[in-house]
Amino acid sequence: MQEYIQDALTFVREYGRPCLFITFTCNPKWPEITSLLLPGQNAIHRHDITARVFRQKLKSLISFITKSHVFGPTRCWMYSVEWQKRGLPHAHILVWFIDKIRPEEIDSIISAEIPDPSTDQLLFDIVTTNMIHGPCGTLNSSSPCMADGKCTKNFPKDFTNDTVTNVDGYPIYRRRNPENGGQSFIKNIINTDIDIDNRWVVPYSPLLSKTYNAHINVEFCSSVKSIKYICNSNEAAWRIFGFPIHERDPAVVQLAIHLENVNPRHTECFYLRLLLVNVTGPLSFQDIRKVNGQQYPTYKDACLALGLLEDDNQWECMLAEAALNCTAIQIRLLFAIVLTTCFPARAQILWENHKDSMTDDILHQHRIRCHDLTITFSDEMYNEALIAIEDLCIVIANLPLSNFGMNSPNRTASDLMNTEMNRELQYSTVEMAAIVARNVPLMNEEQRTIYDRIMLAVSAGQAKINMRVQMLQDPSAETFSKQLLDIGDGKVAIDETGYSGRSSSLHVTALAASKRSLEWTTILVRLGARRPELMRTGKRNRYRQPDSPDPNQESKRDDISINQLT
Repeated sequence: MQEYIQDALTFVREYGRPCLFITFTCNPKWPEITSLLLPGQNAIHRHDITARVFRQKLKSLISFITKSHVFGPTRCWMYSVEWQKRGLPHAHILVWFIDKIRPEEIDSIISAEIPDPSTDQLLFDIVTTNMIHGPCGTLNSSSPCMADGKCTKNFPKDFTNDTVTNVDGYPIYRRRNPENGGQSFIKNIINTDIDIDNRWVVPYSPLLSKTYNAHINVEFCSSVKSIKYICNSNEAAWRIFGFPIHERDPAVVQLAIHLENVNPRHTECFYLRLLLVNVTGPLSFQDIRKVNGQQYPTYKDACLALGLLEDDNQWECMLAEAALNCTAIQIRLLFAIVLTTCFPARAQILWENHKDSMTDDILHQHRIRCHDLTITFSDEMYNEALIAIEDLCIVIANLPLSNFGMNSPNRTASDLMNTEMNRELQYSTVEMAAIVARNVPLMNEEQRTIYDRIMLAVSAGQAKINMRVQMLQDPSAETFSKQLLDIGDGKVAIDETGYSGRSSSLHVTALAASKRSLEWTTILVRLGARRPELMRTGKRNRYRQPDSPDPNQESKRDDISINQLT
């Protein structure tokens, strides 16, 4: 819609204000419509007919004005089609003439008076049928034009003997009272006869009204305010037939500004537009980026050099103040909001100046995780903070950091700082050693055998330990499997077994480091301490508790079978 208004303003800049503003409304009683209706139908029942007929009438009216030159040679024109609540279309038309209409010529083109039936009965019938407003006000308070007890169209108008042009708006047309030669007639409103005079006449063109027998409001344009009426809603039938909603002549072509080798949607277009508005006579894309003899790499830098952009002092002060009483998470959110809504001139410099306060929580987490308070900020930590900021920018504006003039974070490097690695590092060697010393003596014979073989392999620096664990509805076995996965490389192959359970093949990378050995030991001794009462029975390596009432029952039986350990 805004584009059509801009098109109209293009005409205004080139040719001045319009000469005539015409509102052409479909007449449902046109014989071209009524002759095609079926018995019992009205025009509102056949939008296809009204659309086709009005389209032809509109084309005829435009041609009548612009090609027949009935008001003089036409320079340009445009229209917009709208629809009333009852579904009838009407068009707002703006016309520019080569020779502007002079004030003394208005009365020869536009009339706001009732015709004399003795001299032109046809025009009298058309005007009294189509061009009378209301009446409203005290004569008809239920009229649709009434609001707060007043007519929104400012009817009835005042009587005046001469047309007076208004500097900013529509002119005051001649409306003579009956004593000065004005006409009147009787109209029945709600079973009441009302005397209608020239105060209720909508301005019209006698020539257009007689030619098209419709409501055709014609106004002399004293300003460009009428342009706001050229755009509004659509209608299904009009769209189905492919009729244009807006049309103009001559054509207005919208010229898109493209940066060299850059998508027009890039934010640099904004800075290029600033330069085009403020730099006089640039010769090339390179020339417009030159300020005081210095060539700048981007349009944004050129705008900064010219002082067209505000500096970032307010954002510097804001972030410095936030660092005193806000958490790093809150500062990152504040920075993301500034990036996406305030567009700071040098976002990268803002980040460099305040990145420590935005990364403080990440540093704290690393110090706690590694039990080392001497750890300082690193590029990996800054990268993790940038990823968090970019995620916020994507949520707020669906744009990455690169769109705001900042370096993009390294998403691949962030994998080194992932949750799994952080969890792996969250342990205390002292606590682990205490657990081992307390729980190893509680293992049963087979658990101790498994433990010893694993610890021997770890101590020997064996590259991999391959283990196969079979589980039958045993929560402890499930926990055991998951714990092995937690400290391994996470590779699991699951097979269907011949009984109600599953088989997990665990490939665990063993490390010779004492910390990892303690971690293995802790997992195994915890499992052994929880289940020291397991007993081995049967050829299928089934385990059952000694107090089980039915050793052959399988549905609820605890079952761990170590098939292979190498």
